[in-house]
Amino acid sequence: MSNLVKGWLTLLLLLLAAYGSYTIWRVSKAAAFTAGDEGQTAIATVDATKPARRLEELKLIERDGKPFDMRRLEGRIWVASTFFASCPGFCLTMNQKVAAIAKELADTDVTFVSVTVDPANDTPQVLADYAKERGADPHHWLFLTGDMVDIHDLCEGHLKLPATKTHSDKLVVIGRDGRFVKGYTYSDPRQLDSLLAKVRELDAAPVKEAP
Repeated sequence: MSNLVKGWLTLLLLLLAAYGSYTIWRVSKAAAFTAGDEGQTAIATVDATKPARRLEELKLIERDGKPFDMRRLEGRIWVASTFFASCPGFCLTMNQKVAAIAKELADTDVTFVSVTVDPANDTPQVLADYAKERGADPHHWLFLTGDMVDIHDLCEGHLKLPATKTHSDKLVVIGRDGRFVKGYTYSDPRQLDSLLAKVRELDAAPVKEAP
């Protein structure tokens, strides 16, 4: 075997070893991120033993950077979901579906509420850009961020959705009384039809007068 061939084989082996080491490093780093940042950091400041506060006590922020008073949703039907803007696959697909549902229900009194579970990165400006790309009408489709404690209380306590960067395929219907009605899997056509029917049923029901 010539020295030239030996040299090329040595170089190839060195490149393969370097690539293998890099791959192992990437896998271990990703695993550490998933176990640490994605699963735990989001709720590090949350005391899960405390009951969730009432909706009107939560302090959230809309994409315009202004505080959002949850009492603005009183007497309205809303469809809520969680997401994070940096997600290029699952969340994007879900919000494309939400945009289609919003058009389908444009003739009803329903508000869509998308809550980020990554408030450290999803600033109001990020949410504003994200909403603009979706063509989201700010009067009918809200994008909320805020302190993780408030997000946790909203998601876990009222929406029955995880307040972490674990993907959830549920769209949650909240009635005019602010109470959880049901969660629907957006990717299941039958459940999606049920969601549309439920929203229309709630919208057609007589509005109860406040005592």
